[in-house]
Amino acid sequence: MKKLLFNGCSFVAGDAVAWHLYFPYIPWESTLDNDSDFINDNYREYTLNFRKRHNLPAVCASILNTLSVDLSKDGSSNNWISLTTINYILKLSEEEKSNLHVCVGWSDVTRRIKWSNTVSCFMNFSSVFYDYEQFRKNKIMKDVSTEVHGYIKETIINNYGVDHLLSFFMDIMLLENFLKANNITYTFWRSLGGGKDEGESCALINTLKNNFEFQIDKISNKDCWISFVDTDLPWAGVNQSWRENLTEDDYINKSNHHPNMNAMNKFANRLTDKIKESVQ
Repeated sequence: MKKLLFNGCSFVAGDAVAWHLYFPYIPWESTLDNDSDFINDNYREYTLNFRKRHNLPAVCASILNTLSVDLSKDGSSNNWISLTTINYILKLSEEEKSNLHVCVGWSDVTRRIKWSNTVSCFMNFSSVFYDYEQFRKNKIMKDVSTEVHGYIKETIINNYGVDHLLSFFMDIMLLENFLKANNITYTFWRSLGGGKDEGESCALINTLKNNFEFQIDKISNKDCWISFVDTDLPWAGVNQSWRENLTEDDYINKSNHHPNMNAMNKFANRLTDKIKESVQ
């Protein structure tokens, strides 16, 4: 079996999927917007090390008896996912590329990557950063939120659904054509999105067709996607994401709607079956 390269947002990274194993007596919610050094240090250890033994990349690698590289990051935008995946692969030898299978769980189409002068680096941004009060206990993040306030409003909040969808298609095409050019096999799916955040999906797709004369069915190879509903367009459409197909029993808890360990293991089995089909 080939080595696996995973990228995506918190659905791939694991969010709180293994927190109950790491700190069973401390609620996950206590890690959010916390100013306790003890909680923050342990949250950092959990995020960077512990959960990587239990998250989706780790489980899939175990099922397939192979190695995995995990580039996933909480809050990742599709811009970030495509660019960091390409950047990692560019550093590999031709032999390493030939023994690689890329697995990408695409994120919310409204997220963007942007430079921040406050912290001197590129960051992933969502509409959450528009609310200063979200970061009242963290001065640096509050300063970042202040810096990008206008950008978030115009690029994310005020943008039309068709703008977000076009940006997503560009990220798909960028990464997929890079993988094809390097003869690297891949499996894609949507972890987030495909629902109300994109409005009337058919209308948006028709707008792209009419304005760019897109051959929508050729945006991406549907055979390399996990589809959650019966469709020829697994990268677009309503109810076309892992999140939208979770039930209450699949959630970590009532306040955290990321997949719990049972839901993640179920999806890992489906994903590894798809991977085996792709690398035969």
